[in-house]
Amino acid sequence: MAFLELDDVTLHYLDEGDPEGAPLVFAHALGTGTFLWDAVVPLLPAGLRIIRYDARGHGQSSTPPAPYAMGALIRDAERLMDHLQVKEAMFVGLSIGGMVAQGLAVKRPDLIRALVLSNTGAKIGTPKLWAERIAMARRAGGASAGSRAAISRKTSTCRGSSGSASTTRRAMPVVPPRFPARISTRPPRACVFRRWALLAPRMARPRRILCARQWT
Repeated sequence: MAFLELDDVTLHYLDEGDPEGAPLVFAHALGTGTFLWDAVVPLLPAGLRIIRYDARGHGQSSTPPAPYAMGALIRDAERLMDHLQVKEAMFVGLSIGGMVAQGLAVKRPDLIRALVLSNTGAKIGTPKLWAERIAMARRAGGASAGSRAAISRKTSTCRGSSGSASTTRRAMPVVPPRFPARISTRPPRACVFRRWALLAPRMARPRRILCARQWT
């Protein structure tokens, strides 16, 4: 367990595996944390340097005053990677973590060798959807319910016979009661991000880009 103290936030992160190995960075979804990758890490091949972190307002990272701009989330990832002297990483981003990955690739292509963008997009949700989630988070017990729903959405399509329920049960106590502060002071609106057109021209190496329609 390690922490990076910055001028505006303290980030909790895990730096595991081979320190000299190819770097693999994981960025989690809204309302989750480093624990989201617990079942994935043991399945990875040996020889990798595996870096996970809690975004601001999540897990064991600090909760600066809201709202949080997308630029701040991207800057947090950038500063963590600079602190760890990581470049040319494969960056795996899930949901809002995928939006961070896109922004980082545009801003700092030297940090990114490859991207894995899962359950994400250039725009996520609608004002109505975010208003409903904010209302749920403000209710008693809403933070845990929101986290449970987030994990369910991200794992439902890849759940095996054993399911991910055990992972979800382990995760719930980790979600801090301060989670509503992460979203409740921001006006309910869709998260809009840069167009993909900004990203593609800055890819110096050949890339395989797989796209799919959004599903519900």
